Amino acid sequence: MVAIAPVHDTTPITQNTPQCLRVRRQWVLWRREQRDGKTTKVPYCAKSGRRASSTDPATWVGFEEAVDAFARDDRYDGVGYVFSPDDAFTGIDLDDCLDAEGRLAEWAEKIVAIFRSYTEISPSGRGLKIFIRARKPDFAQCGFKNINPGGEGELELYDRSRYFCVTGDLWPGSPSEVTDRQEELDEFCRMLWQRPAPQASAEPAAPAPQSEAEDAAPAGGRPPGDTRIVDCLAAMLKLSGKDKSD
Repeated sequence: MVAIAPVHDTTPITQNTPQCLRVRRQWVLWRREQRDGKTTKVPYCAKSGRRASSTDPATWVGFEEAVDAFARDDRYDGVGYVFSPDDAFTGIDLDDCLDAEGRLAEWAEKIVAIFRSYTEISPSGRGLKIFIRARKPDFAQCGFKNINPGGEGELELYDRSRYFCVTGDLWPGSPSEVTDRQEELDEFCRMLWQRPAPQASAEPAAPAPQSEAEDAAPAGGRPPGDTRIVDCLAAMLKLSGKDKSD
């Protein structure tokens, strides 16, 4: 019998994915598809080949089954981990935080340093995904925009009903394991969603543009120019002992 060569190299995924995620039966395949002229990442069940749902465990499989299916089937672009109320994990997605040369934006560098947990580069090569052992507080939303005073910086935050594409492309210096960061997440969310917003200006602000993503997270945010988020990030870094500026 002739062995069939894999169509995808899964070495980074199999070598770097933390064991605590590998043992969970919460894995899907995904591929890029066009919807209304926009590219979206659609999850699929490795067992049936039909679309998967981030809220239906019957459409999820184990890690090895998902990776093996991806390795031999060129219809798919990767594997993904589904966050569930039954696990102990939260994912933090930092969008567009890497430039074309792979340099990390300062706002994202602070967040990565605060959580100090398994972090990998997203499929686009322009974002990071952080996996932590924690629960998202009930008051926290799932998205936040304008972290940086210049108007840059956007994140999404999930602990259920969403999946993250998993690449195994470990961010340099990242821990290889998912770490317990409940205290840090609680304070981070208080900083984003419970601190008082700046006073509204007399001039009405223009409405924020709608996200192009079909299943976009509801996003809070601050007006560009507001520095209190980055100021709070810096304070959190000092408290954690990870601030290297001194």
